[in-house]
Amino acid sequence: LTNAAATLEGGTRTITVSGNWDETAAVFVAGASEVIFDGTSTVGSTNAFNDFTVNGTSATLTNALEAGGNLTITTGTLDSAGFDITVSGNWTNNATFTHGDGTVEFDGAGSISTGGSGFYDLAVTAGARTSAAALTVENLLEISGGSLTHSAGLLDAHTLTLSGGDLTVTGPGSLEVSTGDFSISAAASTYTGTGAVDVSAANLTISAGSYEGSGTLTVAGNVALSGTGAFDPTGTSTVNGDFLVSGGTAQLDNTLNAANANFTGAGTVTANDQFTLTGNLSMSDGTLTGTGNVDVDGNVNLTNAAAALEGGTRTITVSGNWDETA
Repeated sequence: LTNAAATLEGGTRTITVSGNWDETAAVFVAGASEVIFDGTSTVGSTNAFNDFTVNGTSATLTNALEAGGNLTITTGTLDSAGFDITVSGNWTNNATFTHGDGTVEFDGAGSISTGGSGFYDLAVTAGARTSAAALTVENLLEISGGSLTHSAGLLDAHTLTLSGGDLTVTGPGSLEVSTGDFSISAAASTYTGTGAVDVSAANLTISAGSYEGSGTLTVAGNVALSGTGAFDPTGTSTVNGDFLVSGGTAQLDNTLNAANANFTGAGTVTANDQFTLTGNLSMSDGTLTGTGNVDVDGNVNLTNAAAALEGGTRTITVSGNWDETA
């Protein structure tokens, strides 16, 4: 399709292509059509497809691809060759997807079935998206709008950012952030769900929005709470690094175990269950309140009048020194 004087109207029909698709002029009007590639093809498109199906040997992209409906890989291989793909409907892979280090964006409601082929960068920008089997994102999973609900198998994202959208992981599904940080950075973003969460190499950072998971939480690095962020887990939390509070709020209605806790800003932590530190509790600002007992294996350092450690009716056990200079 090489000249703007031409128009190929998809309408409601099925278009089957055994060779290449070369649209160098924006002349394809997809309508409600389905385009099926049933051979060995290259695909160079200017306008969006509606339903896009690979049911042959292979389809290799030569530029970015947009499917306003569903993208289906029935047999063969879809090779992105590093080009970005945008899908508004369902992603169904029963064969092979080669990501080529490109981005797949979902900008509408639908389901994700990967068939075992991972993504490189995965972006959810709008719509309610669901996943009910193992899903691997080899670089960045970013949810900037809409939502993703994962309900079975492991959701493995090397780095995870909620920058405007929501993520829910329900059991028996589980979440692992396996290389980088799990960051929640927008007021509109919430993490919820009963699935276990493992940030297995880095940190959980919350500067806006909220973490409200009810499954177990394990963090290899730090939990850092700042800005207007809210940390409200109802499952047990194990933080192998430090619990850092420079703003925001935390409601801890189950046990939290961490190395050290450092309050440096006007954040408030309400601990209504056991709050255990293998190291030190240091407070130069902020408030630690609640009804749960506090166990500090190291020292307690209260160094500024802006900080408030509220005893209430709880028991505070300290194995090291108590230094209250304010």
